[in-house]
Parts: sequence; structure tokens; C-alpha cells
Amino acid sequence: MINIPEDIFFDLTLEAGSVYYYFDPRLKKTEEPHYFVVLSKSERIILVCATSQFEKRKKWVERCNLQASTLVIIAPDKNNGLKRDSLFDCNYYFEETRASLKQKHKNKPIRLKGRVSCGDLARLISAMKKSRLIPKEIKDLL
Repeated sequence: MINIPEDIFFDLTLEAGSVYYYFDPRLKKTEEPHYFVVLSKSERIILVCATSQFEKRKKWVERCNLQASTLVIIAPDKNNGLKRDSLFDCNYYFEETRASLKQKHKNKPIRLKGRVSCGDLARLISAMKKSRLIPKEIKDLL
């Protein structure tokens, strides 16, 4: 694999819809990398994370009386780099800065897997805006 400096990597790849694959220590009970989709790339970069625990997330959404439409399933295609159907729980978001992403990339390279379609990006943003758990200030960034 070619080692690309962090500034160049993010200059070329950081945009709404980009699918990155990396480990985030905020994810509980896992050491595995996950897929993250960039929803907004202002100074505050907003991402949503994929999970393979479909049934567990669906039950949690039901128990918490949240809208089922805040869960978005995206199928793999030739552009997004996903390996299998992936569920994005849009009741949670991950916030990064360019500096924090660069540090993560420096520690262990972040991999660009692809880009979601405009339609899938719109579904993710719409689902996040429907969630009562997402603060208004975050919704306004999307």
C-alpha cells in the first residue's frame, strides 16, 4: 500500500459521502475497524457508523420508542466499498476534526473504501434529521 501524507489524503478524499474504514476507540466492545460515512465536512466533520448487529439495533430503537426510519440499510455496490448490507444507526453520530482524522490516520491508516450514492447520502442525512437524539446544532451542519 502507498503511504500518502495525511494532508494530501484528506484533501483528495474528504467529502460528503466518502466511506472510510477505520478503528475508533469510542466504539464499545470491539477492536475491529468499522465503515464510516462522512455526512458533513465543515470544520466539524460529522460521520455515521455502520453496524452488523441489525436485530440488536432494531430492538434498541423499538425499546427507546425511536423512529424505525432512523435506521438505514445500504447494500454494497461497485462504488461504496461495502462488503455486505450495512445498517447505519442515525441516532448516533461521530464528530471529528481534520486534525483528529489526521492523527487517527497517522496512528493507523484510514482507508477510503468508496463513496455512497447521492440517494444513499440523502437517506442517511434525512434519517439523522429525524432522530430526536441528534442535537439541533448537528442537524444544522448536515
